[in-house]
Amino acid sequence: MTTDQAAVVKAPAGHMVGNVEVVGSDDRGDTRVLCNQVIAELRPGGALQVGLNQSRLLAAGCEYRLRHTPEAWKSGRRRCSS
Repeated sequence: MTTDQAAVVKAPAGHMVGNVEVVGSDDRGDTRVLCNQVIAELRPGGALQVGLNQSRLLAAGCEYRLRHTPEAWKSGRRRCSS
C-alpha cells in the first residue's frame, strides 16, 4: 500500500459519450447498450512531478448491461476497452 498522496488522489475526469446504441436483450433479459467515450483526465500535481499536472485524453468503446427493476434501471455489467 502506498502512502504517496499523489498516487491515492483520484484525478478529475470528464466523459463525453457518443454513438449510443441499444442492441437489445440478452438471454437473461438484460438490455445491452454500446457506446464510445472520450475521457479527459487531469492528474493534480506540481510542475516538477513527472506525469502529473498534465491532461490526458483516452478513447474507449464500452458495453453496458442494464436491468430494469420497478424502482429504476440497474447497471449489471460494464466493459470498456481502449
